[in-house]
Amino acid sequence: MINSEPSDQYPSIHPQRQEEMLETRRNILKEYSFFKRNYLHNVEMLFKFSLLEKKIRRGLPLRGYFSRKIFEYICHSNNHNIKTDNHIFLNKLPFVVESVMTIQYYHNQILDGKAGVNSKDSISQNLLLSNLLKERLYSYIKDCFGIYTDTVETQVKKMFEWVDIGQLIELKFNKYKDYLQKKLPKTTLHNEYTIPETTINTLMAFIACPSEKKAFIKWYLQRIYLTSAGLFKLTAELISKILNVKDLNIVQYSIYYGMMLQIVNDNSDFIPSKYNHKTVGKEECDSFSDLKNKNITLPIFIHLNEHKKGPVLQYLEKGSLRTKKWEDCLFNDIILSKTIFKSIDIGKEVGLVATSYLDKDNIHTWAFQDMVNISVFNRFYYHYYKNQFIKRIYLSNFMNIYKN
Repeated sequence: MINSEPSDQYPSIHPQRQEEMLETRRNILKEYSFFKRNYLHNVEMLFKFSLLEKKIRRGLPLRGYFSRKIFEYICHSNNHNIKTDNHIFLNKLPFVVESVMTIQYYHNQILDGKAGVNSKDSISQNLLLSNLLKERLYSYIKDCFGIYTDTVETQVKKMFEWVDIGQLIELKFNKYKDYLQKKLPKTTLHNEYTIPETTINTLMAFIACPSEKKAFIKWYLQRIYLTSAGLFKLTAELISKILNVKDLNIVQYSIYYGMMLQIVNDNSDFIPSKYNHKTVGKEECDSFSDLKNKNITLPIFIHLNEHKKGPVLQYLEKGSLRTKKWEDCLFNDIILSKTIFKSIDIGKEVGLVATSYLDKDNIHTWAFQDMVNISVFNRFYYHYYKNQFIKRIYLSNFMNIYKN
């Protein structure tokens, strides 16, 4: 569920975007200081060195920045004046969105056994910290958003609800045992939670899929719509509601951007731990966590459809001790089969769809275009591209795309 953070990109993000993200982090830190003084003052010691502290102080706030840019983009499209002292959009909402994501990180570490959260004590700690943080966050929202309190609270509750439903879908319909089933039920959720038909048709056009596996991959797309795209979509809708405007195109961008980010995250799961790639909520030992948990993501789905033997299939069938040798075998299998590059290409296609909804005349469009570049190249993908002869092919393609 955890997506790659912008600091994971290689080469660097656009200098102006990095500057704006650092500014957003400073704004969030100011709001976090206020939050600590007023809502964590009697339990502050419990959150010292916690995931919340690390995420706000060390990471670049992707979702908080997204919230800010949505506000600026909509304002420009609708001729609203942006006030530099407008704390709701520049401080408060970015802080809320980052806090929501932190709570989801706590849960995800439990569900996937990531970041060493696999003992009774560590699981209990994550549960208690996430519950306490959520309670204090709702208190903050009720006190700090005035006439917009109900609107913000409703959207934040949806953010949590959507992810919970998506995680249940993963447990019920996205495991290896489900992939082996000859027939799965159709994705018949309430309309409020269902991925739009136009979106799923667009995405299905990019995925080569046997007819008997269509139900499975639709459940996967439904799941990542709820667990990843949902937060971006609901954030865009929240800001639109507060500003009392409708911008359906930027909401569409938000959906495809969120879907793209999850595909990038799923593609990055095959990097061996020896490369020592950490994020704020993820340790290097968390590599191959999807295979370990038998979650069938897009690259694994493509691989299983095209290859009926090899280390990936053997690992899913029998499991194995986590050894460096096994990691290298799985890494080589996903590269030499070219499966990973097919999944990377799909992520790039989804990113291009996202950018097609942007207004070229909006002065903030460049930032949303830059956010999509992670689907083309990032520090995780580097290890795929550099491998043997594939390095020359994919790096030359990347440099041509990046120059344009």
